[in-house]
Amino acid sequence: MNFRLIAAILALISPSLAALASDLPLAAVRLPDGFPVEVLARVTNARQMALGDGNIVYVGSANEGKVHAIQLDGQYRAKRTTVVASGPTMPVGVAFREGNLHVSAVDRILRFDGIGTRLDNPPAPVVVRDDFPKERRA
Repeated sequence: MNFRLIAAILALISPSLAALASDLPLAAVRLPDGFPVEVLARVTNARQMALGDGNIVYVGSANEGKVHAIQLDGQYRAKRTTVVASGPTMPVGVAFREGNLHVSAVDRILRFDGIGTRLDNPPAPVVVRDDFPKERRA
């Protein structure tokens, strides 16, 4: 399989692609020769990304309490962004394994089984563990 390396910057949602890049200091990012940087998509409070099956990038957010799925085309360009989870407390950590999305929130770890085929109607989360402290840290 042929993969193209993309350095993606995720930030606030904006209505146009030109506006996506215009307010980010992309020229100030220092990369080795041959490594481009470009905006993949805008996600509020993006913290961690995981690449899943079917060229779907999952992104956890901090204060927004949402997990986004960014569907990529064959050229690894974003074609659609969907919210697949809303409500977990600070769902910053995301990991993808064997067709399932794992999300760490402040007080629990959730698993979304078979998420890649259910983006428009995400499954209810399975609680993997919920015996963590409930308090949020600043």
